[in-house]
Amino acid sequence: MNQTPLTAASLHDALAELPPALAQGLAARAALRTLPLLDVWLAYDEAAAMPTVLPTLRPLSTAWTAALEAAGATGPAGIIASADLGLLSAAIDAAVKQATRAVSLATSVVAHTEANETFAYARMAFSAAVRAAYAFSGSADRYAATRAIVHIAETINDWPSIAADLDQARNALAEEGGLSRWLMHTPLWPGDKPEWAEPFWDWMRARLLKREGENWQVWTDWYDARLDPATARLGHQPVDLKREKARALLPEAVWNTDATTVNREIARIISAPRE
Repeated sequence: MNQTPLTAASLHDALAELPPALAQGLAARAALRTLPLLDVWLAYDEAAAMPTVLPTLRPLSTAWTAALEAAGATGPAGIIASADLGLLSAAIDAAVKQATRAVSLATSVVAHTEANETFAYARMAFSAAVRAAYAFSGSADRYAATRAIVHIAETINDWPSIAADLDQARNALAEEGGLSRWLMHTPLWPGDKPEWAEPFWDWMRARLLKREGENWQVWTDWYDARLDPATARLGHQPVDLKREKARALLPEAVWNTDATTVNREIARIISAPRE
């Protein structure tokens, strides 16, 4: 483990000589840790907050899937081109646009209202999801992931988790296929969770699952599997990268409908027989 506290400068130096896939994986994990912050706004005004949930989950899941794909294409010589990375990059661009539209709409809803303070917490999760996803965009530079990690670490004081992740990922990189295994099987919080993380997610999960007919279990199970892969529900353990890609690569026409339709399509993907 690092003996000195990690900072933006030391993180940049540490990642400069490592494969981009490692930084991208760190960014995806850091962004996933912010998701429960959405519950602050859901608790305040569920009707207003719900339209932002799917546009936040989409870039998070797509970025995580792209991180797995990039990690799998990383070898001793660095990152190797993957055909699916191109498809995922296009999906990420679309996901970022959808999330940005949702944030803009939500901002206009809460502007100059008492909801402004509670929305600020939700915006942390929006921002983290978009920044982590953008790290895989075709227009992003090598250090986009590093900037995303720094932003998230400074926003939610996540430096200890980032430091622990960095040590584990660097060790995993030394083994063939180790980086992929680390991303698939490592609990999302590598050490102590902040006080808000577990109760906020418990409350958020309960709110989503109470919404009859919308099938949010396809997402709550997915996030529970990221929190602790060892206790993941059937369909997410072990990680089925093909299914994760199918989720990320749903047609844009589906993503642009409504949560019920999107979640129904994801449920179909999850329940399809494994090949």
